[in-house]
Amino acid sequence: MRSARPGSTSAGRFRWGPMVVVLLLAAMGDPVAAAEEASPIPEIIPAAIPLINFRIQDQMGKLHTSGYFRNSVVVLFSGDREGSVFIKQWSPVLADSLAAEIKNYRVKFLPHAHLAGAPFFMKGTIRNRFSDDPAEWVLMDWDGEFRAAYDLAEDHCSIVVFDSQGLRRIQVVVQEFDPRLFQRILTGIRALME
Repeated sequence: MRSARPGSTSAGRFRWGPMVVVLLLAAMGDPVAAAEEASPIPEIIPAAIPLINFRIQDQMGKLHTSGYFRNSVVVLFSGDREGSVFIKQWSPVLADSLAAEIKNYRVKFLPHAHLAGAPFFMKGTIRNRFSDDPAEWVLMDWDGEFRAAYDLAEDHCSIVVFDSQGLRRIQVVVQEFDPRLFQRILTGIRALME
């Protein structure tokens, strides 16, 4: 019995040679990129880790607890000093797009500054760099509780979304505002409310 060469037929079957497979894959395009384009959820779909139980003060000394965020979709915006620049680009646009859901308490924003490692004698100076408007409160996470729980990025803004059962469903690291990624995040948040 003769062995079939790549690309030849044997007993009525076609054998795929390596070059034919490579050419077919090239003609089809990148299937991973195509799947990402079709996916409404952002790049990172993490393990469903629950929202941590926390009791953390904001920059004005008001205590915030995890209990307030129960039964709502929670959007955590987190950053260090460098990442705060990007939070200012992403948070207002998402707030505008989700205004009705925020008004009805279906979505709650959780602004967070990860400040672990800051020297204790600088705490007052750091607090003073934040707004004193109660509507612009930010959790002052001096102990790094959120960073440890969710592996938050340095020098970036991390957007972490929890469903109404308190489970992490979306986590993405961003810098400059990207309209396409924004649309995917917004679609993912809206899907969690259905």
